[in-house]
Amino acid sequence: MLAANQEVEAEADAHAVLAEWFAFSLSEEEVAEHAERALELATTAQSPEVLCKALNGKGWLMQRRHRAIEAAATFQTLVEVAQESDLAKAELMGRGNLADVRAQADLPGAEPEHLAALKLTERLGDVGNRAIALSNLAFHHFYSGQWDQTESYARRAIEAVDIEALQNFGHFPLGILAVTRGDSVTARTQLLYLRSWAADDDPQSRDSYSIAEAGVALIDGPPHKAIALSSAAASSSYKANGPYVGKLPPGLAAGA
Repeated sequence: MLAANQEVEAEADAHAVLAEWFAFSLSEEEVAEHAERALELATTAQSPEVLCKALNGKGWLMQRRHRAIEAAATFQTLVEVAQESDLAKAELMGRGNLADVRAQADLPGAEPEHLAALKLTERLGDVGNRAIALSNLAFHHFYSGQWDQTESYARRAIEAVDIEALQNFGHFPLGILAVTRGDSVTARTQLLYLRSWAADDDPQSRDSYSIAEAGVALIDGPPHKAIALSSAAASSSYKANGPYVGKLPPGLAAGA
């Protein structure tokens, strides 16, 4: 019986991994098939860890389908399962994604989830995700027009780690803030810090650098260079992640 249950759990995990890793590259039907099968098998195997992975894959599928309320509900369930089983890393993943979908869709409750995610990174001693959580809070306040808070959280993100590539999670919002303020000197300075992202293995990092570069070009003019750079970043992001329904920095959104 134990061996059979382990086989079910292993199959559930395989489907969950496929749903998570390929949420934006497989067809929607394929992702849905893997996510639903993972949910079914993880429930049968009574494996909360695999169930969290399956819920994460389903949440991303709902985001891909632009069904923000259902995505938020799925990530909320993930958080509850993780809390009940004391799976702090899974809870961190769930809260981060829940905050993200609420922010993108202008749903209430994003900031408390960002703050809870930050607290979890401190509990786990996870400095990398702490920098990311602080960066997310910086952008949350950026879109709320609370730019002093944006700057504060961005600088905390830089101070949280000694690794330059991770400090970029603070330099990026500072650069976008400088672009919005029309501060070309600070924007160029932050872009210099971000150079390591230009050739990073992660396409999201490369796209973020392109967005920051487009911002500097928007200040300097002519606008067609900024539009070309931001369009290239959007195209690259689409290929890597599927349709993105989030928010661009105001100037770039207007330019695009």
